[in-house]
Amino acid sequence: MSGDSTSAGAEATSDGSASGDDATVDTDASTNVSGAGMTGSTDSSADGSIEGDGSVDAASTASSGLLADEDSASVESNGGAAVSIDGDPSGSASSTSNAGLTGDDVSGSANADASADLDSTGSAAVGSAAGVSTEIDGDVQSVDAGAASVAEVDGEGSTDTSAEANAGLTSDEHSAEAAANAAAGAAGVNPESSAGVSANVEVGDDFADANADANADANVDSGTIETDTETDVNVDASVSEDEEDVDEPTDVADDGDIVDEDDEDAAMAKSRSWTKSIVTPHMVKSMTHSLSHAHSDDGDLAKAMAKAQAKALNTPGTQKTTAKTNTSTQTMGDAEASADADAAAQILPDGTMSAETFGETSAEVE
Repeated sequence: MSGDSTSAGAEATSDGSASGDDATVDTDASTNVSGAGMTGSTDSSADGSIEGDGSVDAASTASSGLLADEDSASVESNGGAAVSIDGDPSGSASSTSNAGLTGDDVSGSANADASADLDSTGSAAVGSAAGVSTEIDGDVQSVDAGAASVAEVDGEGSTDTSAEANAGLTSDEHSAEAAANAAAGAAGVNPESSAGVSANVEVGDDFADANADANADANVDSGTIETDTETDVNVDASVSEDEEDVDEPTDVADDGDIVDEDDEDAAMAKSRSWTKSIVTPHMVKSMTHSLSHAHSDDGDLAKAMAKAQAKALNTPGTQKTTAKTNTSTQTMGDAEASADADAAAQILPDGTMSAETFGETSAEVE
């Protein structure tokens, strides 16, 4: 990065509305900035249509910014889109938001999608948002990425939501990557669904950390609901041979239920996944928990659990790697559940340690 200061910024908005018979609306917004070896971009779009008499409103926004000088740099990309429809007898709405950044040693992306179909007289609303930011301050670099989507129908119809986030950093001695995905869907009477994810990594001269989180929710008065979440983290760290102390931190979260039990009389589905890492001079550790739960109003039940843990320990007298996974599923009635977990740890001849864990669960009931 040169000693000159570099700055750039861009914003875009787009909105539209239509009413009457067979009305349609499409909006798009995009921005792009580049400089100091980095690029940030955002794209957002929203569209809606109705078959029959009604109205449609849509809006999209996008922004990107970059600021860099000799010792520090930051890039941000954010986007959002929303649609609402009020139709007779039917309509559809969709929203997409994408944000990304790239550089020599950094990368990040976030994506969110939401859609809704209205099969009767009523209304529907969808929204999505995505954002990515990176900051370089001397020897410390960080990347944050997040996305969310939501869809709601008042009447008979269906909703689908998804979100994805990725973050990656590489330095001379360390590297860290984090990823999160979430999806939720519902179909029937008054369906609702939402998905949200976040991924962040940070790398310095003597540390590297990565974390990921994913949530998905679905509700419906009667019908079908499903959720799915997954997280993945990989951290590499080289070891200084003259270190003598060994740090052994405890888990950063407990093993309790990560999905709350809601009202058993209402149909609902929830998923929650998280992955966290810990890095010390002599240890790299990664942990993943994922849990999905769904039940219908007539007693159908689906549960899934996945846990993974990986650790690499390298001291002057001891080298040790461990990897553990645990999965379980339970179903009752017309239901489906799945769970998957993976863990890996290694120590290379040059002393570089790595630990990676992955967890995914899903639950669906009719």
